[in-house]
Amino acid sequence: MALLVLLPGCGGDADMAPVTGMVTLDGEPVPNAVVTFMPSKGGLPSTGQTDPDGGFRLKMPKGDDGAPIGRHLVSVIARQTQDAPTPQGGNEEMASLQGYGPRYRKPKSRSLVPTRYSKFETSGLEFEVKAGAENNAELALTSGR
Repeated sequence: MALLVLLPGCGGDADMAPVTGMVTLDGEPVPNAVVTFMPSKGGLPSTGQTDPDGGFRLKMPKGDDGAPIGRHLVSVIARQTQDAPTPQGGNEEMASLQGYGPRYRKPKSRSLVPTRYSKFETSGLEFEVKAGAENNAELALTSGR
């Protein structure tokens, strides 16, 4: 009866393998990108953030290294903030005297990679995570279609 509470894929890493890789755009490393691997068979995704040289290492939501064995759809999101938040409208000093704080405009940001890479359905990126193998995902993105 106690075995019924154990869920497949939970606890232990027999169905997992370490994954490292590199993200480039037109041959140049992409820093601070979030790379997500979504298992095709379902389950939790694994993610990693690229370093200044475009390298990443995947982790599961609970912090375990790697990704589930099998085929994955891949997305890459990289954004850069263009300006800092600024007060919006009115006199900030007057607003604070009247008990109202300043309203701030959200900083603008731009995508560092084409937006098609941000969705699993449109990225065109897939990777097979293999047991007992060195899983090195070279994600070579391009600006063109």
